[in-house]
Amino acid sequence: MIRMRSYPAILVRPHSPSAEWSDLVAAALDGLGVVALEEAGRDGAVRAFFHDHASRSHALRALRAAFPGAHIEALDVPDENWAERSQASLRAIRAGALTVAPPWDVPSNARDVIVILPSMGFGTGHHATTRLCLIALQDATVGGTSVLDVGTGSGVLALAAAKLGASRVLGIDNDPDAIANAVENQALNGLDVEFRCAGIEDAAADGPFDLLVANLTGGVLIRHAGRLEALTREGGFLILSGLRDEEESDVTRAFGAECESREGEEGWVCLVLRRQPEGCATAERER
Repeated sequence: MIRMRSYPAILVRPHSPSAEWSDLVAAALDGLGVVALEEAGRDGAVRAFFHDHASRSHALRALRAAFPGAHIEALDVPDENWAERSQASLRAIRAGALTVAPPWDVPSNARDVIVILPSMGFGTGHHATTRLCLIALQDATVGGTSVLDVGTGSGVLALAAAKLGASRVLGIDNDPDAIANAVENQALNGLDVEFRCAGIEDAAADGPFDLLVANLTGGVLIRHAGRLEALTREGGFLILSGLRDEEESDVTRAFGAECESREGEEGWVCLVLRRQPEGCATAERER
């Protein structure tokens, strides 16, 4: 008898359903080995699939700490082509003048298209924080600059920077599966971007950069604020997202950079900061 392969998964059902529940779950699971997320009912429940049981165990602890009132249970889901089904429903989205599209839904009349093959790395452009970063990149002066995309995922933001004319783009992520997906997407788009499996601390020798993009989480941004600023040249810009409204003041306080602009969508925030000279930044933190 042939046994069907199963995947370790977690079902997360909110105590009170809300439109932003799936985004909150995705943010809490960022970097924890998630393969895919899918809606699992009209009550707002979400199923998250994982590489292995160890990743699922770690994610269970993180979710129970983040959502103490939610119903959270471990599942083993038979392989019934769930990944293909969930990815096939994705369609092209537009963010400013850029269009982000899966290979099966590239608009024939769109000019500035970034083709993204949905896979293990997040960043198909459908999440509010990715769209906010894409808009912020278009509002910035990217042409001729050096750009670092921290936590690149699918590589969509790094590829957008290259399409907007950056002279050098480096995308880093500590997940090798995300980097593999980013390299696939680079080949689909034919853009000059370097992708590397590395952490924030590993990029110091490559900087400083004119522009840094970090679509992470509020906690990660606060924890690595000093390193992210050090990777950005004085007078350069940082595009920060992945934080919630309630985290904004703590994130802003952690950076010595001056806030140039702020946009929000569905409770998510994107900040554009300008790095100040070191003396000014120190004085700002001490005030």
